[in-house]
Amino acid sequence: MFTKLGATTLAGLLAATLLAVSPAPASAYLPEDGAIFNNPWGGFPAKERLLTKIASTIDAAVPGSTIRIAAYSNDRKDITDSLIAAHRRGVHVQVLLNGNWTSRQTTRMQHVLGDNPEKKHFLRICKRSCRGETGNLHSKFFLFTNIGTARHVVMFGSVNLTGFGAKTQWNDLYTSTNRRVLHNRLREVFSSMKHDRVRKNPFINTAVGDYDITVYPRYQNTQANDPVLNRLKRVRCKGDVGAAGVGGRTMIRINMYGWNGERGVYLAKKVADLSRHGCNIKVLESDAGGRVVQIMARNGVLIKSPDFDRNNNGKVDMFTHTKYWMVGGLYGKASAGWHVWTGSQNWSDRAMRGDELTVHIPRRGVFWNYRQNFRKIWRKHSRWIADTRPDEQPATSTATRTRGSTLDGL
Repeated sequence: MFTKLGATTLAGLLAATLLAVSPAPASAYLPEDGAIFNNPWGGFPAKERLLTKIASTIDAAVPGSTIRIAAYSNDRKDITDSLIAAHRRGVHVQVLLNGNWTSRQTTRMQHVLGDNPEKKHFLRICKRSCRGETGNLHSKFFLFTNIGTARHVVMFGSVNLTGFGAKTQWNDLYTSTNRRVLHNRLREVFSSMKHDRVRKNPFINTAVGDYDITVYPRYQNTQANDPVLNRLKRVRCKGDVGAAGVGGRTMIRINMYGWNGERGVYLAKKVADLSRHGCNIKVLESDAGGRVVQIMARNGVLIKSPDFDRNNNGKVDMFTHTKYWMVGGLYGKASAGWHVWTGSQNWSDRAMRGDELTVHIPRRGVFWNYRQNFRKIWRKHSRWIADTRPDEQPATSTATRTRGSTLDGL
């Protein structure tokens, strides 16, 4: 009797010990709502922060649930391993990628998932933009139906699934959980993308709760109907801005990778006009055309760049890849408020032709998260590129603006 009891007790102790040292089950993971940012100047965890969150969410997907990913590029072994493992435990994994470059990891994943979009699992590579006549699949959004502790998880931002992006680019990732309508609206967009067919009317702009989502391509975009320009036109620089503005004026902060072409010029002219009317404006840019910079600099816009050539080989190897901008103050007919627009679209002509996603988030907490990220880069990791600094001459750089375009996106 004593021996039997001892064996049972020992077995119980062993089970308890194993439970204590074993990792928590996948269903215990809950991705936090809101915005996060990587830091390419930091250590490994800071560089990998966005990709770690995506991988952790994939690992938490419940068997029988569905993961849908639309991204520009992938070369990550960890992400690929997580998606294959999810597929093997019964998660429906569906991935869309752009066709400009296919990595070994993408080929390996497609070998497992297949490429038939009629099935519950596939990896399909779009030949151009998935819903457009030309352009690229440039969206970056991630949808999860069920990860155990949360349903209808949505992630979007500027992040690509590449090591290059983690090590050299500033990026953002915004997460929303338990928002069925937002999830299902983007699921519909994904479903219209997966067959890689030209859609007659692919442009979408719609309110989803307090979010506002804009999905491209847009064939007939002009200066008169450009969504970004129309948003800029709604900004009022003077009035009762309250705590949302700065110095009694509406505040605008723009952190934009690609800002060029005819579209870039007319958007720069509007930003310059808002500066003349009293808005407090700062810009971070990494691929703005010379004319774009010149127009804003001549009209009091403060402009810096996070571009650096760390190994002095004449090529930029650190830059911003985000596409976000903020308004703190007067926007539209409403009283002072806080607004963020983020996603995958650059301010360029080319960006109108591809699959892109921009989301408007009118929330104070989100605004402050993005403002803190902007301030960090502005103060610690950027240099003056135009003569807009009040008391000093701008810094100069001879670095060539070459950033490995096959990996970093547009």
